Amino acid sequence: MSAELLRFGSGTCQVVLPEWRSAIAVSVPTEQLQRSTGLGPEELRSARLSVVINPEAVHDRELGLRDWQAEIPAARGRRRGRRQLR
Repeated sequence: MSAELLRFGSGTCQVVLPEWRSAIAVSVPTEQLQRSTGLGPEELRSARLSVVINPEAVHDRELGLRDWQAEIPAARGRRRGRRQLR
């Protein structure tokens, strides 16, 4: 499922899962997000994120967020498209 990073914080990031609940921000420990994706703060801010969730979750605490993936835009001057990191 795609995830949009709303806020990057030193302890917690806020993400939205538009296909699950577009109006609800979910808290994710920053360390977990960085460790899972292998990205630093600046890269994470511009990355396209995805995550595996429990699609039957009714509340955010039931989501079971796992297997975070990230793609960052290719650097300018390089070939077009996105570079898969993890």
